[in-house]
Order: sequence, then structure tokens, then C-alpha cells
Amino acid sequence: MKRKIMMLFLLVFCLVTQTSYAATLSDGTAIGVAQQEAHIDIVYATAQGAAIAIGDNYQLVNSSAIVTKKPENATITTHFGSLSDFAATGKTVLNVYSDMAGEVEVEILLSYQEKNSGQQKFVDGTVAICFYEADQKVQQPLESAVFMVGQTTMLCDNQTLDIDGAPFIRDGRLYVPQCAFTQALNAEIYYNETTGTINLTKNNQTFNMNIDENVIFVNGTVQTIDTAPTIMDQQVYLPLRPLAEFLGYDLLFTADQNGNVQTVIVTQ
Repeated sequence: MKRKIMMLFLLVFCLVTQTSYAATLSDGTAIGVAQQEAHIDIVYATAQGAAIAIGDNYQLVNSSAIVTKKPENATITTHFGSLSDFAATGKTVLNVYSDMAGEVEVEILLSYQEKNSGQQKFVDGTVAICFYEADQKVQQPLESAVFMVGQTTMLCDNQTLDIDGAPFIRDGRLYVPQCAFTQALNAEIYYNETTGTINLTKNNQTFNMNIDENVIFVNGTVQTIDTAPTIMDQQVYLPLRPLAEFLGYDLLFTADQNGNVQTVIVTQ
């Protein structure tokens, strides 16, 4: 299972006022390796995903990448790729480095102004990257993953991986952090904090959901599930069973002598 370090964020282009255009990142989680740079592609695009130039007659007036979340005592560095190329092509790269494993979040802002009219175009949003130790990276196709209720570790093909939140049971349903879901099932997840929309992709399959709503669009077809994504401790948690089964995985639950679920084994 090859892990992608680069993650594409498509930016929805929309007219805000007569003198200002804006695009917002579709917030999501990328995968990176500690002590190596993760490269996140940023695209200024139409709603259909086609990159469009800011314009050579626009000049950069503000660029910032502020780290809002990181592992304790971690050193984080960020820098953009060519922003002149961004004006010309609508594409650039944000490079993020962490010397420790854990989740990093970066708020970005790119603002351009037309030289004569003062018209503005800008991009803003949050990028999240889950950094893992190099020896934690799972490079082979997933055979099994084990989530443990209440534990901030999981097993992937017999490798122990640290995760940023503990799976929990609510109303008989198991929820896991989106970052752990991404790592275990080799899927890509894009979360828009403003709208509460979650877009999950794997291979040619797409799933669209909203926080606290039990309706899911599977490859464009509406389906109803008996639970919904939720927010816990400022993190997105996903209901494991319906999403794993939609992706073709099997689940095996193990329980203690009182019938309480302790572990869930995910297999292909």
C-alpha cells in the first residue's frame, strides 16, 4: 500500500463581490514522514477542478502559513513553492516539515491584488498532515488493521502505529479518527471545516458525507447509514463499519466477558 505524501487540494473559484474573488481550501489530511518534507499541491481552480491563473497583472500582497497544531516540542517549518508560478498557472506547493511524528495543522493565506484596479483574489484554508515515523510507514497492501477501543495505538500488518485519538463506542457504533482511518484503509479524506463536508476517495470510489448527518453519497448515489460522522475533541471521527464495508473490507469484533467491544479487526 503506497502512501501518498503529496495531496491535492482543489480550490473552488467563486465571485464574492465586484472587486474580490476568493477560493477556500477543501480541508483534508495528508500523510507525511517525520524528518522529511511533505508536499501539498495547492490549486486555484474552477468548481470543475480545472486550474486557472491568478493573472500576470496581479501582485502578491500577503502570504502566510501559520502552524496551529503540532506535536509537543516538535519543530515545524513551512514554505511555499514559486508564488510567481501560482499567479501564472494557478498551481503552487506548500512544503511542511516536522521533526516528530504526530498531526500538524497549518492555516494558509495567499492574497493577490490587481495592480491598477485594486481587485483582490485570495486563497485561505487549513491543511492537516499526519506525520509518521519512517519505520511506521506501511508500504505493502493492507492485509489487516486492528483498532483498540480507548487506545491511541493501532496495528497495521502487525506494526504498531501511534494515532492522535482513541476509537470509542457510541450507541453501539465504533468511531475512529479520520487520520487513523486514512492510514489503515489507504483512503484519502478531505474535510471542509466551514461546511462540515467530508469527501472520501479510494481508487475510483467516492463518498460524500456531512458531520452529524446519516446520509451518504456513494459514487453519486444516495444511501442512508445508521450513524454519522462526528466531532470529538476537535477531531473528525468516522463510523468505521459502514465506510469499511462500502470499501470492501470485512470487520471482526472481539469483546470482553461482559460483551463490551475491545478490538475491531479490519481485513480485505
